Amino acid sequence: MAPLGTNHMGSALNVVQLHMTSIRRRSRVTPRLAGALALIVLYLVAPPVSAQTAVTPDLPLLVPDSEWHPLREQLDPKLQGALETRLNRNAVWRKLLEEQ
Repeated sequence: MAPLGTNHMGSALNVVQLHMTSIRRRSRVTPRLAGALALIVLYLVAPPVSAQTAVTPDLPLLVPDSEWHPLREQLDPKLQGALETRLNRNAVWRKLLEEQ
């Protein structure tokens, strides 16, 4: 009988590695999938923290007449200019604006 040497140990390691590789190939639950499933379960089971601590105002909101202005009166020339510049960069959008 031959003494146990590196050849036998090496072949035993190869057998274990081959066995583990075949197990991994047969397994359908990858580490990425297991992590995703764990996050989904945590999301469903954990109580929503923001809902417990959120302060919601009473509805309807009351705004004094002095602070309320129709949206059409809230013009910002700088914002309007930036919007028009951005829209004109796109040929399709520019054509649609010209057709109006």
